[in-house]
Amino acid sequence: MATKLQAYMKQKDEMEQQISSGTLPLDQILIFQELCYRISVLQSCQAYNQTAPVTTNIRAIMFHFQMLDAYLCALQEEHKVGVPADEKRKEQRRTAAQSFGIIVQNCRKPFLSFRASTPELYKSKVGILFSSILPAWIQYRDSYIPFDTKNNSKENQK
Repeated sequence: MATKLQAYMKQKDEMEQQISSGTLPLDQILIFQELCYRISVLQSCQAYNQTAPVTTNIRAIMFHFQMLDAYLCALQEEHKVGVPADEKRKEQRRTAAQSFGIIVQNCRKPFLSFRASTPELYKSKVGILFSSILPAWIQYRDSYIPFDTKNNSKENQK
């Protein structure tokens, strides 16, 4: 998560310099918007991961997970902005959304009846959850706006 976040932030800094100098091509505005969105999501996930309680107290765990769960549900529905979609891209989006939804459901299941046998267990499981969910989320987002931090050229939008 941190490596992807760092790459996104570096690209955002470069694009902000272009925006400030008035040299960012107009066809890159949607990519900039997506970049800002992805950074926000990754930072939120990082915060959830870092604030996962190290405890066996079920109330603390449930409180944290309820917020995390609501956030994950929102990720499945929000920000459906992207490049114009032909039938092939629409199908890619449907498939990516379904895959992401299945992964989220599968990752949520262990938490529905979670009991921490050690204080560190919940925090560890939250880390595993993000390791499973975030690659699928990035694939899902790529179905809306294909994104490559190394080469954000017009070809990436095709």
